[in-house]
Amino acid sequence: MDADPARTSSLRRFGLEDLTDEYTAMHEPMMEGPNDAAEEPIGAVLKIVGSCLNLVALSLAEIAPFGISPVLLKTTLGYLTQLEDLHLLDITQTYQDVLIGVLRNLRSLLLSFAFDALCNPKTARETSDPFPFTRGHTSILEKLTLRDASLTSDSESFPHVRVLDLSHVFVPDGIRTLVRLFPGIEELMTRSFYLSSVIGDQLLLLTDPVSTDVQEVVQSARGEYMTMPVHERSWPHLRRVTTRDVSELYYLGVLCPNGVVQLVMSNARPRADVMANVLENLGPKCISCRADFDYLWPAFHRSASCLFQPFLQWLAASDGRNIVVRWPQELLKFWHIVTLAY
Repeated sequence: MDADPARTSSLRRFGLEDLTDEYTAMHEPMMEGPNDAAEEPIGAVLKIVGSCLNLVALSLAEIAPFGISPVLLKTTLGYLTQLEDLHLLDITQTYQDVLIGVLRNLRSLLLSFAFDALCNPKTARETSDPFPFTRGHTSILEKLTLRDASLTSDSESFPHVRVLDLSHVFVPDGIRTLVRLFPGIEELMTRSFYLSSVIGDQLLLLTDPVSTDVQEVVQSARGEYMTMPVHERSWPHLRRVTTRDVSELYYLGVLCPNGVVQLVMSNARPRADVMANVLENLGPKCISCRADFDYLWPAFHRSASCLFQPFLQWLAASDGRNIVVRWPQELLKFWHIVTLAY
């Protein structure tokens, strides 16, 4: 069925969600990788997408599992000369050439890699490298979002990336790699760094008293980072930091010479020393803290109390008149700092 040009020319944003369940319900169980049967319905959809010549934002889910071929995907993207924002989910290195020579107006890119938790960690790191995908776009991207990826220092830098969003990312060289690759960061979002392997050693274990091996890795790496020249571990333009756990910022040793405008934490952890160090390094003008989910509130309430002491000490030593606190009202009242609530 051909698309109506009058309709497709007015379409600006398009999202293709997970079709795996629907397809499996009607057909035999799918095999991973391209196949003719799977490409019949998806090919028809991508043909319509390719006719949307004024499209500026496109999100495609289940790329590898659903069997979208790299040739079909690249052909479709080649028609979208106005596209500025692209999300590719569940991709593998098979698709690393799909952006070469296309999408000259691309400004924002999300890459989410298909992750096999049972594979060898070394192999997993090699197959989740985002940089082969970004060849030709490193100088024009302004926002980069990476999921289940691995970052290495031997890549070309991204001088114009202002927003960096990392989730479940392995960064073996830590802050050294991030600052070199993304020197102009203004907004940083982190959620789950991996330390020594892709399938384990998440930083959230830093707060687990049993996980002494992870704590040793963190302290060793951080000790090395702290001996680096300041310009190699700082972002002078950093304005906003969002993290699930301040342990991630502690591990990286992130410095912001001018102080960030806002530090947002979505979960609190009972490590007073970590909190104190992060506050000292970032010098935020505004602090927000919230629980990820309602059912986490009791644990959040207990752990947050462990963080208030270093927070109040830092606040007393800072120019508190210019600091805004966005914190759950119950905790603010408990600590008698309701006047700082916003």
